[in-house]
Amino acid sequence: MAGVTKRGGAKGHRVRMKWRGDQLFTLEDIIKPGLNILFFGCNPAQVSVDKGHYHQGGFGKALWGLMRRFGFIPPDAQPGREDDYLLARAIGMTDIVKKPGPNCRKVDPQDYDHGRPQLIELLRKNQPIRVVCGVYKYAMEALLEEKIHHYGHLGKRLGLESEFFVPPFPPGKGRNDAIIGREFVALERSAFDAR
Repeated sequence: MAGVTKRGGAKGHRVRMKWRGDQLFTLEDIIKPGLNILFFGCNPAQVSVDKGHYHQGGFGKALWGLMRRFGFIPPDAQPGREDDYLLARAIGMTDIVKKPGPNCRKVDPQDYDHGRPQLIELLRKNQPIRVVCGVYKYAMEALLEEKIHHYGHLGKRLGLESEFFVPPFPPGKGRNDAIIGREFVALERSAFDAR
């Protein structure tokens, strides 16, 4: 996103940037044109920013486990550095809101309003992206500004050629391994088949 000024001096993907007038440390966008999938979350967890790598909290580690299981990253990807393997498979990672915080529902609505157009512009500048995947349903709802009533394929949105997708993640509330697995297989096929 716009406003990244320099590396934060930490390992990994940690950068310093301006967000709504404040300087802060966050995680850089892992993106390039021609991705198979761009995963996006609501905002980075502080533990992730501190470590310089995406998804270092409890749910994040579960996500990396699923990504290993379904072949999005190599089975031997170094724990805690999984995001270093993404671009080799034409997979990217970012967040709507670059300000670190605890979870989607605790993000200031003004931060979503600030980040939404930046993410949409990032998507436009990096087309083609085959699949845009909200890691959490709430992240997709925040991007599209609409309630999502099902998991899986959502069709093309925002005037882009990308297919939009939301997996049943995190586990719980009826989202068991079989349901999650089925949707991750569908996501993998959408992103990597017939390309």
